[in-house]
This record gives sequence, structure tokens and C-alpha cells, in this order.
Amino acid sequence: MATIENDHRRSASERTARVAVLAGLPGLSLVTIAALSANSLALHADLVLSLLDMAVLVTAWAVARRRRDDAPTGRRAHARAEHLAGTLAAFCMLVSMSVVVWAAIARISAGGVAPSGAGVVVGMALNGVYAAINFWILGNWRRRLREQPSPFVRAQVCLFWDKISTNLIIATSLAVGLVFAGSPAAPYTDPVAGLLIAAATARWVAPVIRDSLRGLWIARTRRRRRQTRALGIA
Repeated sequence: MATIENDHRRSASERTARVAVLAGLPGLSLVTIAALSANSLALHADLVLSLLDMAVLVTAWAVARRRRDDAPTGRRAHARAEHLAGTLAAFCMLVSMSVVVWAAIARISAGGVAPSGAGVVVGMALNGVYAAINFWILGNWRRRLREQPSPFVRAQVCLFWDKISTNLIIATSLAVGLVFAGSPAAPYTDPVAGLLIAAATARWVAPVIRDSLRGLWIARTRRRRRQTRALGIA
């Protein structure tokens, strides 16, 4: 029964991860087009975030596809794979946050740049749509977290909260930029949106970093115990 239940949970997680990847691919393509056809920090940041998020989603899918072996070595290998996926999520979120903060500060120092170009409207609509899609995927990961709590699933929940926050901030900032085009505040809507995105990422990356560091400590402690037992036997 335990094996059947584990297979069911693995299948559900794999299905959720697969849907996340397949849903993200069209959005990544459209974000690339929108970012290249608009002078908008928010959209350029969205492109960086989307590329890094896709790397995390593909890794999560690969981990979720693994069949968990109940043998001790199999459990350790599965735990290492999940820890790798969580660590990658933390790393990518930190990189995206750093890039966005650097670009936002650079634009504020230069006096700001108002978003313009054909991609602005596309980017605004795309982020509105993907906020709804990501909210649905988030609901699936939250169910997985209730059924089988783990740092791996919690990292996916945090990632999708971050994605939704980013979608809403970008869509709102682009809308505000269009409404107040020509006003003194317009050039600063983009950099302020970038700083808000970084703040949201900082909020959601913190639990992922904590789980990653905790996983490293637990793995190190267990390895020492195994080495101690092996020396005692020898």
C-alpha cells in the first residue's frame, strides 16, 4: 500500500511539474518577443526571471519523474535530487533578484526611462493571463504540500508565489506607465516595479534558502554518523 501511495503522489507531482513546464513555454516565447520590442525594464526583468524560472521548472519536472526506490540508497539519491532542485531554485531566485535590483538602481540614477514600444501592451496582457495560470498551478503544488510536505514541494510553492507577485507587479506597472505617459512620474514606474519585484523575490526565496541550508546540514550530519559507524565497525 505504501508503494502504491508513493507512486500516486509521485505521479501527481510529476503531472503538476509537467503542466508548469508546458504552460511556461508559450509564455517564455511571448515574453521574449515583448521584451525585445519594448523599452521596459519590467519586461526585460520578466525575460530574465522567465528564463531562470524555466530552468527551475525543468529540473523540478526531471526530479518529479524519478521513481523513488524504497531502499536506503534509493531514498538518499532521491533526497539529493530534491535538494538539488531546491538549491537551484534558491540560486536562480537570488540571481534574478540581484539583476533586477542592479538594473532598477541604474535606471533611477540615469533619471528613469518611461516604458515604450509595441511590446508594452503585449507584456501587460501576457502577465495578467499568466497570473491566473500560475495561480492555478500554485493551487496544485499547495495540495501536494498538504498531502506530502517536503522542502522540494515547498520550493515550488514559493517559486509560484514569486511568479504570481512578479506577474501582478509587471502588469500593474505597465498599465500605470501607459495611463500616466508623459507625466514626470512615468519614467520611474519601471524602476520602482523592479525594486518591488526584488522585494517580493526576497520574501519568497528566504524559505527556500533556509530549507536548502537545513538540507546541507542534515546531509553532512548523516554522512558523519555513517562514517563514525563505519570506523566503529572497522
